[in-house]
Amino acid sequence: MQLELNFDEHILNPEALLTHRLRSHEHQKRLEKVTIGISVRKLRIRNRMKQADLARKLKTTQSAIARIENGKQNITLELLIKIAGALGKKVAIKFV
Repeated sequence: MQLELNFDEHILNPEALLTHRLRSHEHQKRLEKVTIGISVRKLRIRNRMKQADLARKLKTTQSAIARIENGKQNITLELLIKIAGALGKKVAIKFV
């Protein structure tokens, strides 16, 4: 999804700029979820686990793991830490 607006559209239609910014923010949030999900999937596969195996360790369902891996599930930092632990990893957060 690529959003582009030219300068004239911003001047003539300020709502277009706001819509563009909102969509960009929504796109960024979705991208962050997908990136986390891909990381979870890679680690799970590296650990030779099926989604159901990870789900059992976390006391959740296989479909919940699938939603996380596909970026369709919001997850808390607490859950991310549990997932990392189940996969033999730690969570590191850095601000750049």
